[in-house]
Amino acid sequence: MKLLRCRICDELVRLRGESQSCQCGASKGRYLDDRDVEISGPCELYGVRSIDYFSGEDWSKKLFRIPHFHPTT
Repeated sequence: MKLLRCRICDELVRLRGESQSCQCGASKGRYLDDRDVEISGPCELYGVRSIDYFSGEDWSKKLFRIPHFHPTT
């Protein structure tokens, strides 16, 4: 599972098939298929294993940053 973190408002947004925006609207992203996402704005991309996200435990400690060099990662 991939999450977008806006560098402006610091919100963490879970990405889905339809476009998702942060609170301030500066960053947005969406899944293009089962693996690739499209992002825009001043943001960083993070991942977390789905099993950790839905486990009920504190998944925020298991986040990993996904480096990206192109708007479609």
